Amino acid sequence: MKTPIIPSNYGQWEHCIIEECGIPLTVSFVDERIAAMSDVKNEYTRHFLNCYGKNHYDNTMRWLMQAKETLS
Repeated sequence: MKTPIIPSNYGQWEHCIIEECGIPLTVSFVDERIAAMSDVKNEYTRHFLNCYGKNHYDNTMRWLMQAKETLS
């Protein structure tokens, strides 16, 4: 499955994380990302917002929450 550079749905995002990036989608990974991205003073979060915009930030947060529910 070839995913777009910027995913537009949960399936594309999940594929990107697991297959393209080689990151296991675990509860600890999801919790760490949610915590980091919830802090708008976090350098990573500011960089993410500057590069991808608020709409993709909101989508990513929603997909992280969906992953958390799925993994629980």
